Amino acid sequence: MPYLTNLPPDLLARAAKIRLAAFDVDGTLTDGHLHYSEGGHETKVFHVHDGLGLKRLQANGVQVAFITARISHPVALRAEELDIAHVYQGQSDKRSCLLQLLEALNLSPEQAAFTGDDLPDLPPMHIAGLAVAVANAHPWVAEAAHWQTRLSGGMGAAREVADLILHAQGKADAERERWR
Repeated sequence: MPYLTNLPPDLLARAAKIRLAAFDVDGTLTDGHLHYSEGGHETKVFHVHDGLGLKRLQANGVQVAFITARISHPVALRAEELDIAHVYQGQSDKRSCLLQLLEALNLSPEQAAFTGDDLPDLPPMHIAGLAVAVANAHPWVAEAAHWQTRLSGGMGAAREVADLILHAQGKADAERERWR
């Protein structure tokens, strides 16, 4: 995985500490497009690679959370499918939500990663031990990030985050062996 080569030691040290990986949804776990049916029902498209990455994080002891400003039934369905217990929709203050979740889990901010794409994601990124911007993030978000994915939101970016964390924690080789 070329995106995991020649990484700065400080980035790897940050990623090695992660026990909670939190993600924005629209524009991060999706491509940011909003789709509505004729009946007014919202649909979303999630990437299967991201889903497996999130499942592998959980299997390796990293909790996963969705923190999103919008409220959408497809998000709840996707979280249920991936067995993600920490799903926070309708969150206008994502920083406060992340802090409350960290307190509930008895974790420090340095043990959290937050991945986002747009301005509402900046406050939680500023407190997270590992702040990640997807490739197509707003420039201010990219500037605030410790790392930026090669792939865009909804196109496998969350998988890259999962791979980074597992790599930094020394779990990538065992993951590779698991699939042989």
